[in-house]
Amino acid sequence: DMLLTPAVYAPLEAFSLGLHGISNVAENGKKATLELKDGRQYRFISNSSTVFGEDQMFSMKKPCVYRFGIFFVPVIEVAE
Repeated sequence: DMLLTPAVYAPLEAFSLGLHGISNVAENGKKATLELKDGRQYRFISNSSTVFGEDQMFSMKKPCVYRFGIFFVPVIEVAE
């Protein structure tokens, strides 16, 4: 059901620009981080719905994906 539900994705870099943060993609797109202006940091893993941040582990309904050299995250999930 999770995979069949449509989702809107955006590059992680778009979130970092909009939130005045810094994004970094590592290990050939396997991992990415988003560091916000206030110092909070979130770690994403490609093909995974798990996000690590604020000493917690969060689960999104859709996985992050790395395509065409860009790390994409599900918009609604990350915005929340």
